[in-house]
Order: sequence, then C-alpha cells, then structure tokens
Amino acid sequence: MKFNVPKKIILISIIMLLAAVCLPYNVYSEAKNIVDDLIIDLKHTDPKVRQSAVHVLGYMKEDSRVVDLLISALKDKNAEVRKGAATALAKTYNPRAVEPLIALLKDSDSEVRKSAVDTLGEIADPRAVEPLITTLRYDSDAGVRGNAAKTLGEIGDTRAVEPLVAALKDIDIYVKQSAAEALGKIKDPRAVEPLIAELKDTKSVVRYGASRSLGEIKDPRVVDPLIAALKDDQFNVRRNAAHALAQIFAQTKDPCILDPLLTAALKDNDLMVRESAVYALTKTEDPHVLETIIKAMKDDDLQMRKNAIRALNAKDPRALEPLIAALKDTNNAIRQVAVIKLAGTKDSRAVEPLIAALKDDAIGVRKTAVAALYYYANDPRIIKPLTNALNDSDKEVRDNAANVLKKIKDPDAKINIYMVWPP
Repeated sequence: MKFNVPKKIILISIIMLLAAVCLPYNVYSEAKNIVDDLIIDLKHTDPKVRQSAVHVLGYMKEDSRVVDLLISALKDKNAEVRKGAATALAKTYNPRAVEPLIALLKDSDSEVRKSAVDTLGEIADPRAVEPLITTLRYDSDAGVRGNAAKTLGEIGDTRAVEPLVAALKDIDIYVKQSAAEALGKIKDPRAVEPLIAELKDTKSVVRYGASRSLGEIKDPRVVDPLIAALKDDQFNVRRNAAHALAQIFAQTKDPCILDPLLTAALKDNDLMVRESAVYALTKTEDPHVLETIIKAMKDDDLQMRKNAIRALNAKDPRALEPLIAALKDTNNAIRQVAVIKLAGTKDSRAVEPLIAALKDDAIGVRKTAVAALYYYANDPRIIKPLTNALNDSDKEVRDNAANVLKKIKDPDAKINIYMVWPP
C-alpha cells in the first residue's frame, strides 16, 4: 500500500491516537507496513522521495528498525537527505546515533553539519563534547561554530568552558553571542571575568548574551558590571542587567543594588527594564526604597508616577495611604494603576476608597474597581455598591459587577442580582 508523505503522517497520527485510547486496532501491524514502504522509498532514485522518507521515519521511533535506517541515510549521496536523517534522529534520542553523527561533523555540506550538531545537542551524550569542541574551534562555517557553542551549553559539560571562553573572541558575532549564552548555562565561575569583559563589546547582541549569562551565574563579581550595564544604550542589555540584578538581590539582599534598581524602575524608558527592576524592589522592606517611591508618586512626570505605583510593594502596610491618595490623581491611568495595587494590599481599609472608585468618571477605573472588590468578597460593605454598579452606564462595568456578585457567597448578593436582572 503506497501513500504520499502527508497521508503517511496523518495515518501515523491516527495510529498513535488509536494506540493511546486502546482501541481494538492492529496499530503496530499498520505502522510496520508504513516502515516497509519507507524502506523502499529510501532506495528511490529521486532524492526528494528519500528526503520525505527520512522525515516520516522520524515519527516512527517505536519501530526498532528506524534508528539503523536513519543512520544508514546519513551516508546518502544527497545533502538534503543526510540533513533530514540527522534531524529525524533527534526525535529518537537514541545513543546509537552519537558516533555516526560525530562522523557527520566532517560532512562537506555546512547545513548537514549544523543538523548533526543540533541533534547531538538533543541526545546530549558526553561522547559528543570533544568533537563539538573541535567543531567550535575549527569549522569554517560561522553558523556551524555558533550552533556548536549553543549545543555545548545545552550539554553543560565543564570541559567546554575554556573553548567557549576562547570563542568569545571569534570574528563572528553569532558565535560570540552563542558562546556567551552557553557559558551562562554551564554556570562555571571561570567564565565570569571573560563575560564581564564582553559587556564592553561594540556589538549589542554580544553584550546582550554576556549580561544574560552573568545573571545566570550570580557570582558576587558580576554586581558592579551589571549595574554599569543598566546604562547601556540598548534596551535589551539594560533589561537583562535589571533582571539579573533583581535575581541576585532576591538571593543576597545586597544593598548596593537598590539605588541603581530604583533608578531603573522609575526612569528607564523601557517597560521590561522597569518591570525587572520593580520585581527586585518588591522583595525588600528597606525604608529608603519606600520613601523614594512615595516621593516619585508625586512627580510632575506622568510615567514616573505610574512607575512608582507599580514599584510599591502592595503587601507593605505603609503603601496603603499613598495608594489611596493616588486615587485622586488627575490622570485616569494613574488612578487605575492605584486601584490595581490596592486590590493587592488585601487591607480592609482599602474597601471604602475602592467603593468610591466605582463612581469615578473614567470607565476603566470603574471596571478595575469592580474587579478589585472581588478580593474583598467577604466584606458585606461591597454588596450594595456593586448592586448599584449593575445600573452603570457602561455594559462591561455592569457585567463585571454581576460576575463578582455571583461569586460572593453572601445570599444577599444573589438576591440583589435577581432584583436587577431577574433569572
């Protein structure tokens, strides 16, 4: 029985589904028939047929013949078939493929070598480390060298540290970035100083990889260089630096990190940089931090006020009064962010201000206030105001109020819904 490739893949999916639900169907017999057909296809004179065959074989790993068939296809005279066979072997995770794939690292076609490198990374066998190091050092193609660096990072063997450090000086940007990121995955302290040096590279992608990896390693030596990286002219480098410093601060509570993160949280023009910095600030109860943030909440700059509210630790009881005061800000977005933060305080003193926000002129503030009151579902004060909100001029506000009332266990809430919206 002959199938074209799409039909074969569909049939394989059906067979696997039938096996999964244990239906009375001879799935293994049918799968064997497909492999039998593919063996014939592997000998076809048209390389596209052979290429399709190795692709489908990658989905048939339950058949014991598949790995050997794909290993044999690694020697096909057509580069696309060899590449496809290497890629298909990644789905098998079979260690028998390691040595043949290592041999493929010397293939004349760079795309074939890339596929071999990537599949060795999927199998992650330590036998591949030294051959991959050789590839990283000597392959003529930058794409292959870069992939080798990434794969060595995935395998995580410390034998790769020195070669990866050397690769930071590669002439190709992709190789340098890949090496930097791979060192972050291995997390060896020998990489710290070389990665710090890469923070001064002229290419932002290299600085990006270095800042990301330094955050992964979390060595005390990285703090000052990462603080300096908060002033990088590329937002993605600053973002990585802020995120890394946030992680380090969460573990160490190093006070030297606070002021730079405060500046990043309140003044950086990139949202992700600010959010990474804010994450760290919410992990501290340092009074200096709270005082600085509260002062920033009164700044003339709209974005500064909004960032300051986001930076507040809602669980800190000292944040309550400034947040209530922010509900009187002239800007709708500020009031809305303040409502969101008040919901996170879980402080009963926030209920009355949130109820008052149900009458705000801005629809967005009213909608947010309705949602915020859900966090105070056990407080009987919220039922009447939410019932009144069922008559709001905005449909979303009305619908949100109804949904919150339905979730409140108090029977009065249900009665009030039915009074306004009969079942």
